[in-house]
Amino acid sequence: QTIAALAPVVTVERDPADAPDAPARPAFALSGLDAAGVARLSAAGGPAEDAYPLTPMQSGLLFHHLMDAGHGLYVEQFHLPLDNIREPELLADAWQRVAARTPVLRSDLVRYGLAEPLQVIRSDVRIPVTHLDWTALDEDGERAELARHLAADRALGLDLHRAPLMRLGLARLGGGRLRLVWTFHHLLLDGWSALQVLAEVLAEYAALADGVPHTPRERGSYADFVGWLAGQDSTAAEKYWRTALTGWESPTPLPYDRPRTDVRQATPDAGLELRLPAAETARLGAVAKRAGVTLNTVVQSLWALLLARHSGERDVLFGATVAGRPDELADAESVIGLFINTLPVRIDVDPDAALLDWLRRVQDGQAEARAHEQVSLPQVQGWAPERADGGLFDSVLAFENFPADVGIAAEYGLRLAAIEATNTSNYPLNAIVYGGDELTVVLRYDSALFDAGTVARLAGHLRTLLTET
Repeated sequence: QTIAALAPVVTVERDPADAPDAPARPAFALSGLDAAGVARLSAAGGPAEDAYPLTPMQSGLLFHHLMDAGHGLYVEQFHLPLDNIREPELLADAWQRVAARTPVLRSDLVRYGLAEPLQVIRSDVRIPVTHLDWTALDEDGERAELARHLAADRALGLDLHRAPLMRLGLARLGGGRLRLVWTFHHLLLDGWSALQVLAEVLAEYAALADGVPHTPRERGSYADFVGWLAGQDSTAAEKYWRTALTGWESPTPLPYDRPRTDVRQATPDAGLELRLPAAETARLGAVAKRAGVTLNTVVQSLWALLLARHSGERDVLFGATVAGRPDELADAESVIGLFINTLPVRIDVDPDAALLDWLRRVQDGQAEARAHEQVSLPQVQGWAPERADGGLFDSVLAFENFPADVGIAAEYGLRLAAIEATNTSNYPLNAIVYGGDELTVVLRYDSALFDAGTVARLAGHLRTLLTET
């Protein structure tokens, strides 16, 4: 099968490497502050126990948050049903205990009077909790009340200068069921970390409900990751990205219904879900296996083909979210924080290429890119040959990966399929891919630029590619 034969229309998996334990790092060692500066941090926002710079990804999120604060960019709302939660007050206590031992959940930002923003870990933080009673509502009433609550909650926003950058809504549904609404800023966590936090909270709740001690797993520190990043030399990365972007001229065109102008920020506000049946998902997995590539590579390649068909261009560029957890960092998979990064993926869609050979070339390219993923997107834009100040790409593909083992949390109904999320970004078209028995793609788009019918056609063409590959 060749690429041309298909209907018109990366995170590279790895085994964690063992690494020696890093020596203990003094508090504030990464902040660049003297004793007086540290004292000012505490005076400004409460007792501070550590401070360190933002990562490249965090800096990018902060920039877009400040550019369009009115839209609540990168404010995440996770909401999901939980079973057997008969004491919501204990669940709130469990969250507080987890936050007490998880520094990033007690952080805020300090920007003013500093050479660069710092994330500051506060030592005395209470998580705001709203207790709600929806026990008298039927299913339709619950949905309506949830929509109202989410809208009101988003309108509150989050003050990045006051910890914690998160809050909870706990709604009783009756029969021991509970609807959890967890609002947090993406600066704190990626999806992998968020699910680990949820699992740990429920394990803590189980111990509290049973009246037994809970021994949490030991985790590495996000500050160690920040320190590791500070020690990286970007020379090789610059050389790689300059070469990778040679010949690039402008973002791959999208099928906009209305022109995008530079005077408005893209804010995806509508969505469409594409779900692949289990049999089709298994068949797509078999294609990946035959090619010796990951399912992520297959989906990235088909997204590139979709963009090529709609743009009329063979050389396509889009953004992709990478896991960003380095092999060199001890026990990186367990650390709570924001590791993901969004970087360009450039793919040559050769219509004469044999499909499996093409998929292997795409994966080889992504494996090479992964060695240079710990740089910021603004840095990469600065290394591009043309007008990258206007952006390298207008669409982003995120393949969500989550820990498979959530332990005791499964007893309370914590399932990936049950988690719903509402969020925003600064790109007009986002494809969020969830693996599992039924592959799901959520297309989030800016309705000021796209009509619903246009996105529905895109989804239909993508479905054709996924099912006929």
